[in-house]
Amino acid sequence: MIPLSNACRPAAGEDEKWPNLAPVLSTGTIDWDLIRQQYDQFVKYTTALRLGTAEAEQVLRSFTRGVPEHSTYRAIEELGRGVRTAVICDCLADADLRREINDGLQVEENWNSAHHDLFYGKGGALAGSDKESRKVSMLALHLLQSALAHVNTLLLQGILSEEK
Repeated sequence: MIPLSNACRPAAGEDEKWPNLAPVLSTGTIDWDLIRQQYDQFVKYTTALRLGTAEAEQVLRSFTRGVPEHSTYRAIEELGRGVRTAVICDCLADADLRREINDGLQVEENWNSAHHDLFYGKGGALAGSDKESRKVSMLALHLLQSALAHVNTLLLQGILSEEK
């Protein structure tokens, strides 16, 4: 099911404009001014990531340095709230989109349950106390996942090649 309770109010004091959305809107509002103020920083970080002049870890580390929360990081969170609200509104307005999302979520849940069946050791937790052991366990899981996807592809090709 699509989490509809995380939509934010686009602006304070305008609830009468969307009375039907009241049950899914949280009490918070989106800080559009902060997003506008940080737009140039968005472009700077995005360009650096796209050109490869900065690694994602470096950018995230710069956001966590210092005691007060980084203003660009807060603006990115606000932009995320706005995007999440727009997606939720799209879902509420489009039954086909809701079905498509739920079908995708079902596929993902099935894939996750297959992971649990494949990776049974220690209740699905990565085994080993050191980083190298956990890395080997993860690589083994990826190999099993790839093998499962390959077998599924071969089975599907066999079914599709039959005339009936």
